[in-house]
Amino acid sequence: MDSSSPVLSSSSALTAPYYPFAQRLDPDLRQRIGRYLVRLSEAWDVLPSALHIDGVQFMSRDPVAGGGFADIFRGTYHETVVAVKRLRFYTFSDANRRDVQKRLYREALVWRQQNHRHILPFLGIDQNGNSSLVSPWMQHGSVIQYLETLGRETVELLSQVAVGLEYLHEENIVHGDLRGANILIDEMGQARLADFGLSIFADSTRGAFTTSSGAGSTRWMAPELIQPEQFGYDHARRSRPSDVYAFGHVCLEIYTGRPPFVEHKSEPTVITKVLAGERPTRPTRDDCHGRSMPDGLWKLMKLCWAHEPSGRPSAFKLIYGMVRVEQSDRVSSQLVEDSPKKEARALRNSIASWKAFVSDLEDIGGEDSE
Repeated sequence: MDSSSPVLSSSSALTAPYYPFAQRLDPDLRQRIGRYLVRLSEAWDVLPSALHIDGVQFMSRDPVAGGGFADIFRGTYHETVVAVKRLRFYTFSDANRRDVQKRLYREALVWRQQNHRHILPFLGIDQNGNSSLVSPWMQHGSVIQYLETLGRETVELLSQVAVGLEYLHEENIVHGDLRGANILIDEMGQARLADFGLSIFADSTRGAFTTSSGAGSTRWMAPELIQPEQFGYDHARRSRPSDVYAFGHVCLEIYTGRPPFVEHKSEPTVITKVLAGERPTRPTRDDCHGRSMPDGLWKLMKLCWAHEPSGRPSAFKLIYGMVRVEQSDRVSSQLVEDSPKKEARALRNSIASWKAFVSDLEDIGGEDSE
């Protein structure tokens, strides 16, 4: 951000949504206010003063992580450990820099208005570095790091991801870059979606398809994002259905700890297979580190991977599907743990429940996907 860019320093209507009472407003009214704020910010090239925070201290001059368009620093803010994401403005051309700045304003405004147990909170923009986004530090790191070190029920974590995604979609927000690296785990072991909307910055850099693992974001991309012309679109546009497609890959990633199409090292090879309608094969117990992927989850993943966007379930239906997967998974565990006398009854109940679940999945479909 140019140091001469104006920032409102006095109280005004621009600061209203950041007071606690805003969360008690009617959702439609709150969204309209939010859209009005975004338009004001873009038109006047300003940000509400409430978005700027002062007193962020860096623990080190060296970043703890980095990607194609930003570096992550660890710091403190009012004795709270925070993560500071500093955009690499030098990677953008002079022609794009102002546009990226406006996008940053927009994403900061949108992020600041979200309040949900499975969404990473946004504290503000560092007053001393206007291209730095500040959020609470997630001590367990990404969901992949968490499962590698501590581990926990994977189905429950996936249900939390589905709930967070449905919240964003209800708020008319498309995540745009859903994958394991952007799902963080808080101190309570709860999943928090991060970096929603920030993929627009990655699109403007040469490192858009680069991650720390070497696996590009293209591996999570729906086919209509790779070749929009094939689907009658004049350009690639992230959408609710493309988020749902990525959720299917997140399920695979969380169970195996590896990115989709890990057997293919070449990104062009992955792109060719995806456009041809090929999808990952079902992982074995060995692939899942000794765990079995539930049949219901695999069926739900295949629905998420429907080639046509309209054929995918909505995020709301993902939640319903994950609830049934959890129920089925719980019954399966009880069959192993229960006494022999209870086993027959549990088996009969699980079979009836499974038949109903399969029938429900057949109806999930994508008729209300947007």
